[in-house]
Order: sequence, then structure tokens, then C-alpha cells
Amino acid sequence: MNYYIEEQFYSKSRTFKSAASKARTDIESIFSSLKYQPIKIEIIPRKGNMDYVSTNLKNHFQVMLLWNAAIQNVKQGDRLFIQIPLQQHSIFLSAVLKRLIKKGVEVITVIHDLESVRVVKRADISAVKAYILKKEEKFFLKWSSKLIVHNDSMKKDLIKKGVSATKLISLQIFDYLMPDYDTQIMDKKFDRSQPIIIAGTLRPHKADYVYHLPAILNFNLYGVGYIKNDLPNIRYKGVFNPNELPYHLQGSFGLVWDGNSTQTCSGIYGDYLRINSPHKLSLYLAAGIPVIVWKEAAVANFVMVNNCGLVVKSLLEIKSKIDAMSDEEYSGMKKNARNVGKLLRSGLVLKELLNQLG
Repeated sequence: MNYYIEEQFYSKSRTFKSAASKARTDIESIFSSLKYQPIKIEIIPRKGNMDYVSTNLKNHFQVMLLWNAAIQNVKQGDRLFIQIPLQQHSIFLSAVLKRLIKKGVEVITVIHDLESVRVVKRADISAVKAYILKKEEKFFLKWSSKLIVHNDSMKKDLIKKGVSATKLISLQIFDYLMPDYDTQIMDKKFDRSQPIIIAGTLRPHKADYVYHLPAILNFNLYGVGYIKNDLPNIRYKGVFNPNELPYHLQGSFGLVWDGNSTQTCSGIYGDYLRINSPHKLSLYLAAGIPVIVWKEAAVANFVMVNNCGLVVKSLLEIKSKIDAMSDEEYSGMKKNARNVGKLLRSGLVLKELLNQLG
């Protein structure tokens, strides 16, 4: 029997309204479509900011008890899929994983983010919270039977850190389900003469480059945390539910960029692009929009092989590359983006990987 953990979201959490929730719920929808059985983990009511890790050991113990109760019927020969990072953290879950492995359950973990090279490096994360996140990630990497990672770059990075290569399976790109997609309507929304699209978290700690965009280009911005300004080349379009967002996008290319510089992707989140397959890449391609990515990003090769966008060293290169492009070249990239997007909208990337698992 195939099972998957379905964690509930705190309704007041920023994650509940972000692309992070879309990535998780899409995977759950794909599992459900394949008749995998959900194991629901309830929310433990607690005070404070739901987006931060609880340092209360009682909470951690309660989470462990919830998991113990939920997995009682999972038996030898079954498969259990878990998505990390977890919504409710517990330093005691290593005992649960060990028990499952000892019972003969195959635990397959889907990695959405590696917090050890991302969140824990931030100055605003306390040592205690960093310890919790690193400890949790470490025992999932150690005890999981298999790990579904973003791409081959993440796979290589984990092998360097001691994770067995035999456990690692590359997804390459995340699906982005869009059951109501209409090619004729969506195709009219994207043209090379329109602004560059930037979608995602626009908070300065993650995307400070947004506040230093080149004046020679026009941009349409979508996402949370934007500090508005009156620059004539920037239009802030607002925040949308991730299921609705693709239908609100309008522009020429979708930009996949992070960090504090327009010259290169730098800082914690910029450097993370070297091993990450950002969900915004899936968003753009699922909507049928060609993309612009950093030359050193892990997904740069995917974009080049599929000819579904541009690869640049700096944002300052974008205008000259678009100006040098013929209408036919842009139409070809848009067509290729639609073709890739068709796979993502149907969940075929994960379905094919699961089929290979047997």
C-alpha cells in the first residue's frame, strides 16, 4: 500500500497563501489521483507567528505523538511519502522514522527545500531554531529509504555531504497543476514587447535585487512583501492565490532570480539557486511563459535543453538579448514553454518518476 503524509496548514501562516503551499498540495493531489492513501497530521494549536519554528519541547513531543498515532496502520512492505521541511517541526521524529524503517516500511522523502543551506543562514534565525531545522533535516536525510531531490546539482551537493547516491532521485522540475488552463486565452497574454514578470516573495531579505532593477526594462511584479515605490518602469500587480496567479500574469518573460544584486545571483537565496529548482520556474512554464534564468543556476541547463527561455549572467544583459531576438525566435520559445507547461499542468513529471519507482 502507498501512503502519504498530509500535513495541515495554519490558516494564518504566510505559507498557506504562498507558492510553497501550492507545491505541497499539488504533490498530494497527484498522490491522491494515483489512489495513494492520505495520513493526515492535525495542527497543534499554538500562539505566536506560525511561520517560525516552535522552541517549546512540549509542542515537539505533541507532534511526535500525533505521528505515532497516525502511522499505526502502516505495515511491512508499505510505502510512506513525506514532504520536507515539515509544517510542524519535532526533534523527536527521528524515533518515528527509525520505527518505520525497522518495521520494513519504505520511507520516501520529497525535498522542497534544504533549510541547512537556506533559512538557517539568516541573521534573524536564532541558534535554537537553526539547530532544530538542521537536526530535523539531518535525520530525514539519514533515515529515509529514498530521497526525491530537485535536480542533479542538489543530488551532487548531498552526495558531497555524505548522503548515499543510491538513495537520491532527481525530479528536475516540479509540476504545477492547472486543470482549467485554456491555451487560446493564455497565449494572448504574453508578448515580447511586454514587461518582464517577477513573481514570488518580494521581501528584501530574499529578493533585494527587486529594489535595484535596471531602468531600461519594464517589470510587472506579483507577490508578498513588496515595499512599494513610484518608479515608472515598475508596476506592482498585487498578491494572488497560487492557483489563481497564473491567470493574472501578463508580460514577455518570467524572471527566475534571487538575492541582493542585479549583476549576479548572490547572498543566501541567490547562491541557493545553484542547487534549487524554484517553484516559480514551474509557475511560468505552466502558464506558457518563456523564462529568464541565471547562467549559474541549477535549472539553466534545463532551460537551454528545452529552449524555453534565456540564460543570462546579469539582468543588464536582458534588454540586448530581447532586442536581438526575432519574432520567430520568441514564438519558438513560447511554444516550447507551452509544451513543457503541458507536462507540468498534468503532473506528468512526478507521475513518471513514481512509475519508475515501480
